[in-house]
Amino acid sequence: ELAPLRDLAPDLLLVGGFGIILKAPLLDLPRIGCVNVHSSLLPKHRGPNPFRAALLAGETETGVSFHVMNAGIDTGDILLQRPFDIGSRDTAFDIYRYSCKVAGTMLPELLDRIEAAGLHGTPQAESLATYDKNLKEADAWIDWRWTAEKIDRFVRALIPTPAPRFLFRGRLIRVSRSEYDPEPVPEPPGVVLKNRPWVEVATGQGRVKL
Repeated sequence: ELAPLRDLAPDLLLVGGFGIILKAPLLDLPRIGCVNVHSSLLPKHRGPNPFRAALLAGETETGVSFHVMNAGIDTGDILLQRPFDIGSRDTAFDIYRYSCKVAGTMLPELLDRIEAAGLHGTPQAESLATYDKNLKEADAWIDWRWTAEKIDRFVRALIPTPAPRFLFRGRLIRVSRSEYDPEPVPEPPGVVLKNRPWVEVATGQGRVKL
């Protein structure tokens, strides 16, 4: 599999959104090295889905990081980094789209720096590093005991996949949008407060509209 790449004799290998960890034979192939673009402000939110992780953590800011690739997962020296704000109604997919756009604007500057100075970046602060696993369907259940604000973040983080969900009278309900009101309600978590025009459900603190 390396033969076609060897024939190209690449100077640099640039990786984005690639879910496979590159091994040493590939990392050592380019003359200069390998660079990955990761959609978080590393060292925070290493791992497979930083868009979702930033929302679940309640972040108001995330960003794009270009870093040198090594044997670790998103652990190499930072070459270039740029932050952007997370909007109050942004979903994980929105953050993904913003990240793609920002990364595209950064690429010319990145390549100019590498051409001028090589792969010389800033080591990541391991004491600040976090790693977030990818959520599966088993992790997508809404817990009405959470606060309304946390449920709203959870919904936005799991759109479009694996789709936040709950059971109602034995039926599986998948949620595609939410709003929330943090004001306390007297009813216990999980009680349906209204069902028209939108469903409103009591939570551990406040209510969510689905």
